[in-house]
Amino acid sequence: MVEAAQVTQVGIYSTDILNAAHGSSKWALAGSSAPMSMLRALVSSPEACAALRRLDLVLEEMSPDCFELLRRNVNALRTLVIRRAFRLDRLSHIWNPDETYWWCPSPNLTRLVLIGCQRPGAKHMVGLVACFPALRELVWASCGTSKEPTPALPKAGWSQDLQAWSSRPTLQLLHIEHALQWELSWMGLISADTVVVAHFDENRLVRALDRTVEIFLGMEKLRVLPRRDILGIDAAYQQPPEGRTLDAICEERRVSLSRDASLLKPNKIRRWCCGKCLRG
Repeated sequence: MVEAAQVTQVGIYSTDILNAAHGSSKWALAGSSAPMSMLRALVSSPEACAALRRLDLVLEEMSPDCFELLRRNVNALRTLVIRRAFRLDRLSHIWNPDETYWWCPSPNLTRLVLIGCQRPGAKHMVGLVACFPALRELVWASCGTSKEPTPALPKAGWSQDLQAWSSRPTLQLLHIEHALQWELSWMGLISADTVVVAHFDENRLVRALDRTVEIFLGMEKLRVLPRRDILGIDAAYQQPPEGRTLDAICEERRVSLSRDASLLKPNKIRRWCCGKCLRG
């Protein structure tokens, strides 16, 4: 069936990852080699890759050779969803700007979803997005890792580089969950009409917008979580910030603000929370 190029949508799922709490011992298991073998057979076939339009992967990890095949061969994809598979220990250097292992340009991808992946970190997402000129929707949820040092914030004046700015697509939707303040600063270099920032600490976004004024340029609408008790920790996070409020910043920037955002898995918040929501 794969060789006959009859498959346009494929999903390969690890039940351990789907059903286990985030960070549990099951997430550390290598699991069966069958899913990796299936993926390798799929992305090794030129005929299958030419027919494939949607790929949804939920894996314990991804081997470097499978990643290499994936990034090179699936240029016909329109939707790519990756949950957990991009791990720090297996793909430790692929997102280093000094390396050559960038994703091959893909003119057809319009939707990219990364959930619970240690790679790529926020700093490398701008370079990755530039590989997909047709991209319209990006989800980056519970990604990154605290095992690496915090990089410096983007340099002031970066938006004046017209060549770099014009090479980046403007998304219709950028959805970010459980991002640290410095991660918001880097993700803010991605241009989008609507930005969703789902985090229990609204003040974290306020500090990022105040400290790095050149983030989320072109944003027309900002959606954040409602002011309600979700995990029983809102008392510590819903205090008004010192100085400007998010409402005041959005009014100043002429951005429409709504508090109607939701997490990707609102009924399983505890299971999918990466722990970054509890850190400053």
